Amino acid sequence: MRSFTFLLEILTWIGEKLFKLFRRKLKHSKEFLLIEDDRDLALLFILWCKRLGYHCDWQVTAEGGRALLEEKKYAIIFVDLKLPYEQGYNFIENVLNKYPDVQIVTVTGSTRYLEMLPSSKFFGLILKPVREDILEACIKKLRL
Repeated sequence: MRSFTFLLEILTWIGEKLFKLFRRKLKHSKEFLLIEDDRDLALLFILWCKRLGYHCDWQVTAEGGRALLEEKKYAIIFVDLKLPYEQGYNFIENVLNKYPDVQIVTVTGSTRYLEMLPSSKFFGLILKPVREDILEACIKKLRL
């Protein structure tokens, strides 16, 4: 009888561990895309997203971002407005024409380009320097 109780306790413990692991995997099911040419900021962004329970892919250019969008669907796309080879606002217009339901958050150090954005089409703005608490608040505000 004692061994049966012990076995039941072990199976219960294993079940709880598997449930926690499964729940953690579900939390990671929402993926983000960051298009940012600043490597240090991008690595911080990825780390912060991971801490919040999300996976974040990163591309340096708008062209690289478009290639990833062809491969998979993202819950949120974070876009720097000043990118090499193509401005972020051009990328945003193109993406919204092709994927109208995608949520886009602009990440910028300057507000001077904001008037070029289609105002009703983007979902948020994060000003640089980016902080983890601001990123978390932005993610919570969006519908995921």
